[in-house]
Amino acid sequence: MLAEYEISIIIPFLNERNNLIKLVSEFNNYIPSLNIGRIEVVFIDDGSTDDSLKILKDLKFTSYDARLIKLSRNFGAHSALQAGLLHSKGNNVTFMCADLQDPLYLIPEMYNKINEGNDIVWAERRSTSAGFITKMFSQLYAKLMQKFVIKTFPKKGFDVVMFNRKVKDELNKNIEINSSIFMQILLMGFKQERILYDKQPRIHGKSKWTLSKKLKIFVDSFVAFSYFPIRFVTVVG
Repeated sequence: MLAEYEISIIIPFLNERNNLIKLVSEFNNYIPSLNIGRIEVVFIDDGSTDDSLKILKDLKFTSYDARLIKLSRNFGAHSALQAGLLHSKGNNVTFMCADLQDPLYLIPEMYNKINEGNDIVWAERRSTSAGFITKMFSQLYAKLMQKFVIKTFPKKGFDVVMFNRKVKDELNKNIEINSSIFMQILLMGFKQERILYDKQPRIHGKSKWTLSKKLKIFVDSFVAFSYFPIRFVTVVG
């Protein structure tokens, strides 16, 4: 059965009213130039408390279909991505943030790599404008993942990925709570490729990726994907 869309773009958001206005405008101008088949954009409202939802409903979308899924409360970005994945209808799926830090030209670059025979394509950060503490945390997280989980984990991390229907179907078969969907994809073993990009500074508002959320994803990833905690408890016992 053929998919209704060639690409599904899943975008979770939390209180991003100003960025959403700019993002939709960027999509309206950019997507018509792609010429790669029908595209859908799936917005996931991860428990916003501002008027992001109302603003998004009032915006106009051109040359692509847009759908909105509202979660009952704030579950976190990874759970929001999983919800979007379950409702996506595309042959290929990509995750993007609503804060415009990830350039839209990544979409055709990743899509071309998929068409070359890859199942998963990562957009790996070459540089970022993040603050010192954020960079230190990311580097520590990457080093621990490289040492205890998977050696190929990128040093500067990633936020954007595209994958085909085969990967999408496997992810939907194995939904995990309190887990990193990016780590799940990274460890799936399908044919993977990477491209590099420079992460742009945030235009409006502050990042919702707070320290407590970073610590939570760190603990969840370390416990879920590494044997070290079990081995440590065994040795101590």
